[in-house]
Amino acid sequence: MLLDEVKNLDDRVQVDSITNNIIVLNVVKDSPAFDAGIRGGDSLIRFAGLELNELESFENFANLVDSKEGQKVPVTYISKNTGEEISTEVDLVREDNNSPLFGVGSNGFGYLVSLKAKDLSTAVSLAVKQTWTIFRLNFEVLGNIVKAILPFATDRSALNAVGGPVAVGNVGNQIYNLQGASGILNIMAVVSVSLAAFNLLPLPALDGGRLLLIYLNKLTGKRNKKLEGVLIGFTFILLLGLGVVIAFKDVNNIVSGKSLF
Repeated sequence: MLLDEVKNLDDRVQVDSITNNIIVLNVVKDSPAFDAGIRGGDSLIRFAGLELNELESFENFANLVDSKEGQKVPVTYISKNTGEEISTEVDLVREDNNSPLFGVGSNGFGYLVSLKAKDLSTAVSLAVKQTWTIFRLNFEVLGNIVKAILPFATDRSALNAVGGPVAVGNVGNQIYNLQGASGILNIMAVVSVSLAAFNLLPLPALDGGRLLLIYLNKLTGKRNKKLEGVLIGFTFILLLGLGVVIAFKDVNNIVSGKSLF
């Protein structure tokens, strides 16, 4: 299980605390979860009589919710605002086909783990490893997105992972409500590394593309400034258009009460 993996981390890392509950990040307005009083930042403890810290993944929880459709299910959660343990019932009935069964975004749960390096050298080492991990994952996600937009693609779920400044702002607000200023610093670091990775893509309007053009110019021994200008201008307009589409999608998701991802 995830918690067992955390506890088996390098002994140079101090595990300050582990929250053994499922943490709610966002709740769809007027959904069964919302009507039951569950809000962002609350911790789900039990659902349908099952201790949720026994689950290995959110997928297991989603399957549990689906299996209870049409039923009134007991749920126990801890209120973030009061720290009080509250037991209530949720009526898992959809108003229509587009309505959520429970009302929590698919990426709205996770284990909150507080880690602290025991010395400076360990902190630097962990920071480098984490930066590389984020860098690598960005390229993996970009690869999946490229595969998803191909005409013959059968799985387009990776497109749901695309988010712009609106999505980042919304997620940042959720993280701040859960973790405070330290959470904001973490997401700022992730965004900075992600932008650095994106900037290395071989597109003429980005630094990666500029480096590619410089390399090609050296190979050919000549430079076509007019062609470079056209390529840079075209990709710049393309990126701006993509940004507008993504922003529209993010705003639409917020207005409709859907999870941004």
